[in-house]
Amino acid sequence: MPPEIWLGRGGFGGRVADSGMGAISVRNGRGSAGKRLNRSDGAAVTPAPGDRRRTGVERECIVAVLGFARRWLTMDSPVRRYLTDAIFPYYIVHQTAIIMIAHELHGRDLPAWLEASIVITGTLIACVLTYEVVRRIAVLRPLFGLRPFEFTPTAPARQPTAQLAQ
Repeated sequence: MPPEIWLGRGGFGGRVADSGMGAISVRNGRGSAGKRLNRSDGAAVTPAPGDRRRTGVERECIVAVLGFARRWLTMDSPVRRYLTDAIFPYYIVHQTAIIMIAHELHGRDLPAWLEASIVITGTLIACVLTYEVVRRIAVLRPLFGLRPFEFTPTAPARQPTAQLAQ
């Protein structure tokens, strides 16, 4: 058997093959859909029966969230305008922040829930602080995908001529 495929006992009396890409069910050469996919040693492999059903539910949940967002989040507000401008700088900074924070926590033997909380909170703080600094410095704005400041020269207000005559 190839070393990259591990076979173990699965539920329902079948074997489960795990090649690092996810578990798949192997049952007497045929799966629930009857598809035959052959490995190099001739064993038939098919997707596990629950995989297709779970994918459908996930898609329905995504569609439901998008429907709720379209219905309830269409009004304009200062928060929405702020987040619309902030999304690209957040996207640029978040991965670097995650890697740096996780690297700093590596080897400290913290519980998983605490480490995850620190990484999530630290990433959010790093993104907010970076955006707040970048949006105020004109030279950095284009580097983070923000529009440059629009400088409009302000002319002194003209006084009506009637007031000058008095």
